[in-house]
This record gives sequence, structure tokens and C-alpha cells, in this order.
Amino acid sequence: MKLFTEVSMFIVDRSQNLRKELRSFMPGLNALAASLKQASVMDDKLSAIVFFFDAVSPFHDGQTELTALIGKFEKANFRGQYDQVLKDLFALRLHFRKAGRSQSGLNRTSTSQQVTDEDVYLGEDRYGLRTHNVKKLEGLQTGTERRLRPLWRQHGEF
Repeated sequence: MKLFTEVSMFIVDRSQNLRKELRSFMPGLNALAASLKQASVMDDKLSAIVFFFDAVSPFHDGQTELTALIGKFEKANFRGQYDQVLKDLFALRLHFRKAGRSQSGLNRTSTSQQVTDEDVYLGEDRYGLRTHNVKKLEGLQTGTERRLRPLWRQHGEF
């Protein structure tokens, strides 16, 4: 009976520590949610894209911490009690990776660098628009918005 009690206390203690660690991520995620909501109502969609990447990029940089948290939940998930938490954490990490930094992607910044209109690139040859950074696109003629609409649909309108 003593062994069962000790094991039970270990499980409860570990569970509380995991929940505490997960809660420590919440202020940052709440701030991210507020930033994404702000981006969704911006009138200037090009600025909204830059704002979006600037908000998400620190989370892309912090994938190591998120991966470590996922590992702790995986180790403690012996009864499947954290299956949904793990599913959500994996999805979150995937979104951060997709929206993160890449030298040949949309967000061409390096770790810890603030995202500016010179670092976000849009356009594809198939839409008749070469890849340019947002700063250059903002300087193009007024027909730019009409030509960017297919890109917004492809990458998700805010």
C-alpha cells in the first residue's frame, strides 16, 4: 500500500508540475492571440502581413522550449491522459514552423531579428508578379492590390 501511495503522489506531483509549465506558456500565447486579432482588423493588408510575422517569429525562435515541453508531456503520457494536450502542442509547433523564419521563404529574417517591410517577401511568377519585399510592393502602382488578391487568398486573408 505504501508503494502505491508513493507512486500516486509522484504522479500527482508530476502532473501539477506539467500543468504549471504549460501555464507558464499562456501569457505569451495570449499576447500572440491579441496581436493576431489586431492584425486581422488592420486595413493595410501588407502591413498586417509584416505585423503577423513580427508577432509569430519569436515563437518560431522559441521552438526549443516548446519541444522540451512536448517531450515532458510525452514521458508523462503513460495512460493517454495528455493525448489532447500533445495533439494541440504538436499543432501549435507546426504552425510556428510554417509561419517562421526562412531565408528563402516569406519571412526572411534571422533569429531574434525584428521583422520589417524589407524582410517579408510576396509574389510568384504564376501571378505575373515577381517576388518583392513588402516595402517595394507598397511603392508599386495602385494596381498592386488587385494583383495581390490571389496571393492573399493563397496565404490566407486576415
